[in-house]
Amino acid sequence: MSDPTPLEMVRARFPLAPDQDEAGLRAQAEHLADLRRHVDRERLRDAQPAMTFDPRNGTA
Repeated sequence: MSDPTPLEMVRARFPLAPDQDEAGLRAQAEHLADLRRHVDRERLRDAQPAMTFDPRNGTA
């Protein structure tokens, strides 16, 4: 089984997401993946986040 597409992931939560959003969602997913690849994880070790964000509840 393959990984879900960005549109499938969005539709799991927002079933009415339009097909037109697919290109933008895919571009955003690629951008985020590129950012993750450039993060120096060693520098983040033992760092505490100043704030977390939960989209279900807002800022926590």
